[in-house]
Amino acid sequence: MAAGTYNIIAERNEALVIQFTYKDDTDTQIDLSSATITTYLKDNKSDSTVTSVVCTLPDAVTNPGLFELNLSPAAVNSITWNQGIYYIEVEIAPANPSRIIEGKFQIKNNSAY
Repeated sequence: MAAGTYNIIAERNEALVIQFTYKDDTDTQIDLSSATITTYLKDNKSDSTVTSVVCTLPDAVTNPGLFELNLSPAAVNSITWNQGIYYIEVEIAPANPSRIIEGKFQIKNNSAY
């Protein structure tokens, strides 16, 4: 299955929390309870410096396909570029990650500061 595309805009000095639900072709949630889900952030495709963030499973019992990208304000502020790319990989079987979503990752200055 090809990765989906979703562009993200974060704000400096603010937390970023996005919840995703991973489903199969029949709209059934895929059980992620034994999976590792990692988000990779980088300035551009050829950039060798990658920031990785392990996603959490906030409600694995009720919503087994739900996972969350959660960046604190400090984590958002530590990213040195303003526009880059990201991709999310799910690894259910060891050493067999699947890219499920990707897109642009933009960081804007918070207008209140």
